[in-house]
Amino acid sequence: MKEHETYKGYKIEIKQDQYAENPFEAWDFEPPLIAFYGGRHSEASYYQDAPESWWDILRMLPPAFFNRKNRMAFLREFILPLGLSLRDFAEERQRIGEVDAIATLLGEYLGEKPQGWRAASEWLEMAESLLKWGGIECLNTQSNGYSQGDSTLLLVIASPKWLEQTGIKAEHVAESLQASADLYGAWVWGDVYGISAIYAPNEEDEDAQGEKISEGSCWGFYGRDHEKSGLMEHARSAIDWHLENKAQTALNEPACLI
Repeated sequence: MKEHETYKGYKIEIKQDQYAENPFEAWDFEPPLIAFYGGRHSEASYYQDAPESWWDILRMLPPAFFNRKNRMAFLREFILPLGLSLRDFAEERQRIGEVDAIATLLGEYLGEKPQGWRAASEWLEMAESLLKWGGIECLNTQSNGYSQGDSTLLLVIASPKWLEQTGIKAEHVAESLQASADLYGAWVWGDVYGISAIYAPNEEDEDAQGEKISEGSCWGFYGRDHEKSGLMEHARSAIDWHLENKAQTALNEPACLI
């Protein structure tokens, strides 16, 4: 796949980055992410210390989540809709403890981990509800590819640890979570690009390709929008630098004496 853009007469050659790295594995400061791929070999992937089980999710919640004041509201919201009685839950809680009882019951009714498209969707919806109940903002969304069946469920979590590391203000959290979901989608569906070359104008033949400038090649721009990804900004900067350097070189050349 090859695209072309122009700037000041220079031709910018853009290609798909075939070796783009997974930003959730290679970069720091991305939020925890659960990604469930729904293709033929469906599976869940976990990045940046994302919770992998109900126990992990429950441990992310603040201690006040489990105090007596909140317990009845929690049971009405999450346990009773599963068809359980308060007596059954109380017995299980007395036997193995509160967190283990909740995690075990959720696992029995929704699976311990996301498996199968419909079940995974229900699992992530419940995880989203639990986290938001505990005051942890998250984004439950779906990213789609370009072929039938290419879809991935995503749960992006603004964990307390991530918020502390990044210092993101509360009013920007939702926007940051969406940006991370878009970033993962760009990687998983191959929407990562690079500038393979920049060619100067051919002064003798405008239809022919000019000299390749050495400053242009750069890879790893995520997203189809080349303005938003920064690809075009880099290309314009490279061309401007090349022109400035070319002009400075011409100024410094000695005058030809006749």
